[in-house]
Amino acid sequence: MHTQNVNVKTAAPESSRKIGGEDLPVMPGVYVVAQTPGNGTCTSMAFIIPSRQEIYSWARWNGMEWVSTFGAAGLEEMRHYCEEIQLVPGTEAMAMENARYRKPWEEISEERYIDQLEVLPPVDWHWGVCESFKSSEMYGGDVTTIFAKYEGRFFECRDLISLTPGDILEGIKAAFFAGDSVNSGH
Repeated sequence: MHTQNVNVKTAAPESSRKIGGEDLPVMPGVYVVAQTPGNGTCTSMAFIIPSRQEIYSWARWNGMEWVSTFGAAGLEEMRHYCEEIQLVPGTEAMAMENARYRKPWEEISEERYIDQLEVLPPVDWHWGVCESFKSSEMYGGDVTTIFAKYEGRFFECRDLISLTPGDILEGIKAAFFAGDSVNSGH
C-alpha cells in the first residue's frame, strides 16, 4: 500500500503535495490523505464535525466524489448545512471520536466494582496480580468502561476496549502507585 493525496472533487492524484510532511497544506475537505492499495480503492473515509469531535457520516466513493452513506451528499453540499464539516480518513475520525469518550482512572468503591461486575456480562475478565474486566456496553466508538482491582483498591476508567490487562495495570500504577505518597491515593 502507498499513500497519496487525492483531490476529492476530481479524484485526481495531487503530485505537488508532500505526503506526511509539514508542507502539506490544510485545506479541509479539498485535499485528503488516503491509503490507496494496488487496486486503486481507498480506505474508509468519514465526514466529521471537528468542534464536536463527532463523526457526522461515514463516506463512500461514488465514482466521482466522496459522499455521505446516507443521502449521498458530497462535501460541498454538506457544507451548506454545516460549514466546518471535513472529510478525513476513517482511522483519524475514529481516533478523534474515541478521544472525546475517554476518562482517566479514578478510585471507586468495592460496591461499585461488584455492582458493575454483576450488571452485564463482563468482557475480557482477567485474574492475576490485577483483576480487571471491561463493560460489555460500549460507551461510544471503541470506548468502554474498564474496572480493575489492584492491591485491595478498586478503579474505573473509560478507554479503548482493546486495552490489554498489562496496559490496564500500567495505567493504574502510573495514576496511583507512582512511588511517592502524593500519587499513592492515600
